[in-house]
Amino acid sequence: MRASKIFSKINEIGEEIKEIKNFLREMFGAKNKNDAVIDELTNIINTQGKVIENLIDKTYAQDTSLQAVLIKPYRGNPRLYKDGKRLDTNSMTGFDISWNWDREIEVTVRNE
Repeated sequence: MRASKIFSKINEIGEEIKEIKNFLREMFGAKNKNDAVIDELTNIINTQGKVIENLIDKTYAQDTSLQAVLIKPYRGNPRLYKDGKRLDTNSMTGFDISWNWDREIEVTVRNE
């Protein structure tokens, strides 16, 4: 009788281990699916960001009716457009804008 109780307990332990394995498989499967969804959403957001940047560039880089346009996001580099041309701000340390009602706007990019 003792042997049958021991084998019964071993079988119960085996069943518990199988349930734990199945639970872990389901958990990791869900994690992989969630990771795939997060990656897909990240790609969509990055693509939307590129589309918006491209739209802004095409809008202001081709518009010669505006003397100057400054776009300063909270994060990232500012963008300066003058007379329909985008000024290089990649190595910029600062910029100066001076204007009067009766003169053209002067935009100077500092690269110190």
